[in-house]
Formats: sequence, structure tokens, C-alpha cells
Amino acid sequence: MLMNESYASWQFICAGFIAISHQHSHMDKHTPTISHADQCDRVIRDADALDGIDSRLIATANFRLLTPYVGRILRREYNWTARKMYLRGKSDDRFRQRANRLIDELAAEISMLTDDIEHLDRWTSFALNGQDFSVKVVGMESARLLRQLRRLDDAAAILYRAQIAGGALSTQDRWEYLKPISQAVSRITNHCLGATDEKTLEHSAAQLRLGD
Repeated sequence: MLMNESYASWQFICAGFIAISHQHSHMDKHTPTISHADQCDRVIRDADALDGIDSRLIATANFRLLTPYVGRILRREYNWTARKMYLRGKSDDRFRQRANRLIDELAAEISMLTDDIEHLDRWTSFALNGQDFSVKVVGMESARLLRQLRRLDDAAAILYRAQIAGGALSTQDRWEYLKPISQAVSRITNHCLGATDEKTLEHSAAQLRLGD
């Protein structure tokens, strides 16, 4: 693909994500119990990870996430992963193609989760207390990843509402639903780290549960 075509495609994807984000941005009234560890982890890590990249290639996305689970993924993993996917992806087609396949796998897991929990979507009037985020987007891969995290937040919100408002789930039940998602996210981050063994994958997935 020619550079101008890639840039145009990335702008389209990013613009679509930002539009979706603003459609979902609304004030909420309640929040699930969050541990002290999670409260101390409110700052997005590696905030300077995209410094040094041409600012003309960077967009800013402002949005609200409803669940601490997805908020934690965003805070812990997004910035450095976005940097790695963009910088290495420019010179390594195999790396970039693998990253996109892993994002596709995450999207498929989210779709399956959404189908699996459709019967739990009965407490839609219960409002969760979300958190506002402002992050930088560079390249098609980080834009695609953000879109999937927003979809994941919608699905995870169904689980939180079912647990808090409906009493239909335990914390362990919620984690069992989200475990395949955590593993799919960990495959993306481990790909960026160059780690492939299953023990590292399991450890990374478990870390996403801490403080939730």
C-alpha cells in the first residue's frame, strides 16, 4: 500500500473510533468496588512513549470507559504497545501483519463474549461510574486496538451491571468470562515484547485481573 493510502486509511479508522467514543460519552452514577491498588494505578503509564514521533501523524482520542477492567488495560498497556506497533511495524512487515492478526483475534473473542453474555444484559438502567481518558493514536494498529477496547468496555459493562445490580454473577464468574479476553490482550502485548511462551502469557493475563 502506498504511504498516502496508508495515512488516509489510518485517518479514517481513527476518526471512526473518536466518533464512536463521543457517542458513548455520558455521565454515570455508580461504580463497582475498586481496590486500593487499582485506585493508585489511575495514571496512564508511559505517557511520553509517543514523544519524538511526527505530531502530524498523531491524533488525540477523548472518550469514557465504564469499567475498571478495560481502564486498567488502557493505563498499563496502551502507550508502549502503540509505540512498538507503529515504529517496528514501519520496517517489519511480518511483525505488523502478526500484530493485525492478533487484533483480529481479540475482536473475535469480544464478539464471542458479547454473544455469550447477551442473556445478562438486563440491567441497562444501572449506570456505572466511568473514567474519562485522553490518549494519542498513531498508526492503524493502535487505532484498531482502541476500537476493540471500546467494544470490550461495552461488553464488560454488562458483566459489571449483572454482578452489582443483578447479583447474577460473582467476581470469579466475571473473571471466567473475561479470561479469554485477557489472554488475547496478552498475546498482543507479548508480541510487542517478543515473548511467546505460554507461561509468560498466563502471567501477563493474570496481571490484568489484579486490583479488579
